[in-house]
Amino acid sequence: MTLFAHILKEAKETIKNSESQGSVYDVFGTTQTRNGITFIENTFSATVSYQENLIGTAKSVKYKVKDLNQSCTGLIFQFAQYFNDITSSLELAINEGYEVESILNLPEISQKWLSEKKVLAEKFKSIPNLDELLDNYEKNIANEAKLRNSIFYIGIAQLFFPRIKHLLQFPIDSKKFLRKRILHGFYFGIKIPIKEELVIQKNSSNLITANIYGNLDIESIENKKEFLSAFRMLYGEGVEMEDITFQSKEKYELSHELEYKTGKIDQYFEVKGVHFKKDIIEYKHIHDER
Repeated sequence: MTLFAHILKEAKETIKNSESQGSVYDVFGTTQTRNGITFIENTFSATVSYQENLIGTAKSVKYKVKDLNQSCTGLIFQFAQYFNDITSSLELAINEGYEVESILNLPEISQKWLSEKKVLAEKFKSIPNLDELLDNYEKNIANEAKLRNSIFYIGIAQLFFPRIKHLLQFPIDSKKFLRKRILHGFYFGIKIPIKEELVIQKNSSNLITANIYGNLDIESIENKKEFLSAFRMLYGEGVEMEDITFQSKEKYELSHELEYKTGKIDQYFEVKGVHFKKDIIEYKHIHDER
């Protein structure tokens, strides 16, 4: 057995029946969105605490975003930040593949939404179509699967749930995997199928690195006509499938105990060679909670 294989075997035994103290991370990033001639850039930062409980079959994660700050001051960004506060503290059930199966504290989130809804309605009454906006957010909270998709496929939370830890629990020196996933509600509420290649290995700093490269999986688009129509509304009827590009690069560093140390997502969506949406999000471990 090689040294790396031995390390992974020990890590697997360590985390199999463990509850971590929890770790705290600095998270920061930039999002850019283009809608026709309108271009919006928003930089943000936050502190995230993350704790895993892997004891027994009921595996869970506690995840909390604190001190979220952003550069955009527009009402819609303020509204989104208030809503993020409502869903900022999460207790999650995870499966053997480290995928989020359910939001355990959904009743508390729903109650918080009900208590804050009137406050939001008054504070943001100048937003056009506010009733529709509130209704959409309420439907998200009422539907656990929909809320889960909206949280873990976009924004900060996706950094902490890249579905790689389960791949590191087999004693192999270097690994290369192909997989597919779906980004739910990423743009216009449509599903974006992504084809990914994962490369996992030990680096020179004795950390485990995982690199993930993603591209739009055109063959897996369920309804190409509906998919194209969303972009033709913004860029004209001349838009074809070959004009649409999605690419993502992710890199994670983990300790031998499979605790996250650093992580970064760099992804962009282009239409006719022009950035439609670009996101760079990253984190670094600050300290363990006591």
